[in-house]
Amino acid sequence: MKETKVELKREEKELKKKRKEEQKLKKLEEKKKKRDAKQREREARKDEEGKQKTLQMREYEQKQRQKEEEKLKNLEAMEEKKHVGEIVAQEKQEKDTPARSELREQKSEAKKTEKEQEAQIKAQLKNEKILAASKKKEAKELKKKQKKNAKLKKTESKIPELKADADADADVSFEENVAEDTATEWESYDVEEMPEVKPDTSAYTHGDFTLYKKEIKTVTAKKRTVHFFSKKIPDVGEPVQLPENYEVKVNKRTGLPYLKKNK
Repeated sequence: MKETKVELKREEKELKKKRKEEQKLKKLEEKKKKRDAKQREREARKDEEGKQKTLQMREYEQKQRQKEEEKLKNLEAMEEKKHVGEIVAQEKQEKDTPARSELREQKSEAKKTEKEQEAQIKAQLKNEKILAASKKKEAKELKKKQKKNAKLKKTESKIPELKADADADADVSFEENVAEDTATEWESYDVEEMPEVKPDTSAYTHGDFTLYKKEIKTVTAKKRTVHFFSKKIPDVGEPVQLPENYEVKVNKRTGLPYLKKNK
């Protein structure tokens, strides 16, 4: 009895194993079927995609061919038009050659006239610039003269007693400027301090000018002796010799002689 039970158990176990193996086999077969189906679907999709691509390529190639054909047609038409246009242009040139030569001559003449006008305008501008520069120079010279006149007036205001004598005797050679070469053309000093005159009775002359002296009264009522040169005989004054320690100089601007004390 025991042996039969053991055998039964063994048989049951074996049956179970077989069932499990059969189930595993079934599962594997199902998996294989699924894989095969998926592969088939993929292959079918690839085939369809390839067919669509080939169709698209064929359509693209057809379109490109059509475009190339259209381009060729257009080029041929353009070449025909160019050829016709060249022929027409040649005919026009043959007709218009005299008119063009006239136009060229007119243009050249117009350019020449424009250049001449430009040259005239430039010359006018240069003349205007030169005139403006000369006006500026004249204005500067006038300013300088005005300044010199102002200085002269200032010096005249300082020595009013000499101004009246200068108006009376136009040839009196004295000057009121105190510049480098415009030293006074007269020399004055008090009667008591007057230098001794040379003993010669004849008057001192410098070219056409004769040396004279005269006495004047200053604002302070002092007597002062003034020496001056003159071509004519003055109403007031007497001819004298050259005082000691003095020398004769000539004003570069006026050309009049004057006395200058030796250093």
